[in-house]
Amino acid sequence: MIRLKSSTIRTRLVSIARFLLGCFFVVARKPLIEKTVFAFVFHEVSNNPRKHARDTNTYSNVELFRSQVHWIKSEFEVTNLGDEQVRLAPGSAIVSFDDGYLGVLSDALPILEEFNIPAICFLNMETIRGGFNSSAMAMFTAASSGSAPDWSNSNPEYFKLSLEAFDEEEMQDLGAYQGPYLNEDEARTLASSPLITLADHLYKDWLVDEMSSEEIAEEISRNKEPLSNFPSYKDYFATPHAMANSASLQAIGEAGYQEVFSGQIHHVHGIVNVRPRIDMNADIHTKFHFYGAIATYLMRSRAWK
Repeated sequence: MIRLKSSTIRTRLVSIARFLLGCFFVVARKPLIEKTVFAFVFHEVSNNPRKHARDTNTYSNVELFRSQVHWIKSEFEVTNLGDEQVRLAPGSAIVSFDDGYLGVLSDALPILEEFNIPAICFLNMETIRGGFNSSAMAMFTAASSGSAPDWSNSNPEYFKLSLEAFDEEEMQDLGAYQGPYLNEDEARTLASSPLITLADHLYKDWLVDEMSSEEIAEEISRNKEPLSNFPSYKDYFATPHAMANSASLQAIGEAGYQEVFSGQIHHVHGIVNVRPRIDMNADIHTKFHFYGAIATYLMRSRAWK
């Protein structure tokens, strides 16, 4: 209970700081924005998100999503990564979705079509085929034991041991806790939109830093095989949990990916161009919070340089 209270206070303080930063940034944003390519990431879009999305704050309700898309559209030229000749010009933006939530098809796509906003969707095909999400497993088991979530538990060994310990009721509870995700037919329907590009998010959403280079290569291969059957598939990769160390990035590059969305700072690692993304969720609920998130990203980039 104490942990929850301190976390809530911290979240509110961050929100206030982001709002105030956005108030200042809105005045001087133009020359700063025009020098950078921005990427935004959404997850679930729903007026009734399941508990995993609420626990991880990886959702926007439908009206908020409409506002967030409008803010992006009014500030940036959004790039379609599905185009044959892609040019990421300074001052442009990329809109992306992770994990393949059903809400992307049912609730987000009509709004993207309304605003003519292209988007790239990073899918874990194991989840699309009905498997459990390992992030949801890590959160679910942490909540059951009363402990804080540990993303390092999003790995094959922990997942296997946890699943073996579950009884039938716990399996059903986990299924109700996560998602809902697209199935393959729904993913095909989503991909039929000219605004949508599909890309790689690993076969299952493991934390890549908990895996060997061989395991990463195998998971990428398992995911790319079914994904490449979609006509809208392109060779882009997003690391689950937005984390990847040097060894993981090298393995991803050796698997054939040169454009990777991950981390907090834009940099080049060998042949891999690593591009961070700005999380769009229920905390970005005013235009000033939106500008505050952009300003925070720019400040991180400047401090790193």
